[in-house]
Amino acid sequence: MPSYIGHITTAKLLLSKLNISHEDQIKFIIGNIVPDIKQVDIDYTLDEFVNKKNIQKSKRVTHFRKNTNKILEYPHLRIFLEKYREDSKEHIETFAYLFHLYTDHYYFKFFLPKVIKFYNYEMEEVDERDNFYYVKILKNNKILKAKTFFSKLSSQGLYKEYSKCDSFLINKFHLKINVDLLRRYVKKYSYNCYVEEIKITKIYDVFDKIERILKNKTSDEMMIFEPDDLERFVVDVVDSFCEEYSDLISNYL
Repeated sequence: MPSYIGHITTAKLLLSKLNISHEDQIKFIIGNIVPDIKQVDIDYTLDEFVNKKNIQKSKRVTHFRKNTNKILEYPHLRIFLEKYREDSKEHIETFAYLFHLYTDHYYFKFFLPKVIKFYNYEMEEVDERDNFYYVKILKNNKILKAKTFFSKLSSQGLYKEYSKCDSFLINKFHLKINVDLLRRYVKKYSYNCYVEEIKITKIYDVFDKIERILKNKTSDEMMIFEPDDLERFVVDVVDSFCEEYSDLISNYL
């Protein structure tokens, strides 16, 4: 789920099922947001979608994506586990990284396709990025140009919706996040997630963004997602992960 708050929400729900120390809980929360650290700098002299394309290229590495011809890319967990299964057993930080990838996989492969559909210029449904032009929001049957839907500047798009989702999740799950504690922990202990594909030098930027989200909550109604569906998603993804990776979870019970 491409939202820091969404990932922290699912992380907190999973932590409630584990039997680990307070320090390991801190490590887990940090490890669960580490994969979304931007690995490239934003060049504000470039078009918004050029920057986004560069970010997505780096995410293909950090998120172990292979289906790069699809509009909705998602992590391939088998690739990660072939390399890091043993680390996921030994290091709570790597285990948290896996859970982030699993949440994204579940979100992009199963949840989001039930909420939006993609069409080409002739209004034929498509799932590959070479030929898509429109996005249909199934909640209200509204059709937007793809560039509008995926623009961070659009008041009707997906990223504006994520701000509303963040506020909903914070309120619904009574989310408490001590960002300063996370920041101090990383600084004091030189945090390591044991995944070589990611560089965590910009993690402080993430902490700053989370603080801004917490300070700028909105009460605006969601236009793309149904609140009940979003709540069900964060619960279901935790339950599904626990069932599928019970062998790994047993190391933390």
